[in-house]
Amino acid sequence: MKVRITNIQRFSLQDGPGIRTTVFFKGCNLRCPWCANPENISYDIQEYTDLDTCEKGVFGYDIELEELEKEILKDEKFYKMNNGGVTFSGGEPLLQFECIETLLKNLKSKNINICVETALFVPRKFLEIALKYVDEYIIDLKILDEEICKIVLNGKVMVYYKNIERLSKETKELTIRI
Repeated sequence: MKVRITNIQRFSLQDGPGIRTTVFFKGCNLRCPWCANPENISYDIQEYTDLDTCEKGVFGYDIELEELEKEILKDEKFYKMNNGGVTFSGGEPLLQFECIETLLKNLKSKNINICVETALFVPRKFLEIALKYVDEYIIDLKILDEEICKIVLNGKVMVYYKNIERLSKETKELTIRI
């Protein structure tokens, strides 16, 4: 099974506690005008040209789950320090959680701390998978007005409200940020 990502960032100190490996997934169902990773909004692999060097490149590539697991485990020795581990970011990583459930299960069996950065604007079935494996959640707080959320983000705020309610009943490790 393959998943689509844009980057694996090692020795990350900003995406959860401790030393982490952050995996950036491609694809998001929101269209935030202020997106910090706009190259991850589209699920498609996208070509680009660097305006300074005129070099061409691509945003996004497909990786086998086994290869992704090997890449994550390369940094395992660092994870034991200060509750480090792996963070899944994006785009919206929960959209691909159905595809990576085997990976999540393998990481949990190795006692790897799993964190996810999400907006929670996803169908409940993806959150239910996350609840089985994820130790920590970093939730991006978006627009909470139903009409403005739809216009600006193309999101349904009631999905967020229902997911945050479900999540808050299940976990103590929850960070909400703007």
